[in-house]
Amino acid sequence: MNRDVFHAASAQVRRPPADTPVPRSPLRNDAARPAEPQPQSARPRPTGVEEEARIRALESANSQLANELATIRGMIEKQLAGFAWGEMSRSAPGRARLIGDLLEAGFSAALARELAESVPEDESPEDAHRLLHEALDQRFRCMTSDADIIDRGGVFALVGPTGVGKT
Repeated sequence: MNRDVFHAASAQVRRPPADTPVPRSPLRNDAARPAEPQPQSARPRPTGVEEEARIRALESANSQLANELATIRGMIEKQLAGFAWGEMSRSAPGRARLIGDLLEAGFSAALARELAESVPEDESPEDAHRLLHEALDQRFRCMTSDADIIDRGGVFALVGPTGVGKT
């Protein structure tokens, strides 16, 4: 009885003709066979124009990457400077105030820090500004009055923004 069922089922199965290609099993590993190398003449060689375009594209990408890295570096430096400024404001508020005043006046950060460090931290704000002015006078030659310019004579260049009284 089992044989009759088997023969009936096998008769229903159609076999492909001998000239029909047999489909490959999807489980078969075709990646194990190495790909046939293309002949040298079949590979297109880049022309000079294509090579230059590729080089320009790579240089542009490198430039963009360098700009992005510089931006990230600036952001990190600004963040670290903010941390340092916050720490200084907590530990030495008088000195931080002096540095802020000097920066607002247009002094460089290095000079502002150096001048502020010349003033003792325990000074009152008025005394700190007086000592700061004395440190500036010692560091830079300043005329004590307008009469000094006239008495000495010579050529002087007055530099400064509009409206500060250079005349």
